[in-house]
Amino acid sequence: MTSRHAVELIEAEALTPKQFRDALGISSRTLQRWKQRGVVAPAFHTARGHSRYTNRQVEDLRSRSEHTACAAQRAVSTEAVAS
Repeated sequence: MTSRHAVELIEAEALTPKQFRDALGISSRTLQRWKQRGVVAPAFHTARGHSRYTNRQVEDLRSRSEHTACAAQRAVSTEAVAS
């Protein structure tokens, strides 16, 4: 596989910012805030400077979100029992 072919393959499988937002169910403003806060950064930029994300990033953010939601639920449950 040539390096050019590898780059084309990677770019073909990459997600545009809109596809990335849609996969996560977030707004463009949320993505902007996440980038400013360092929560997420584009996996790479195309030769023309366009941001691209990966499905792996979507999976990682979903798993982080699920973990945070579970921790919050446990905290609420613990407070209810302590009351």
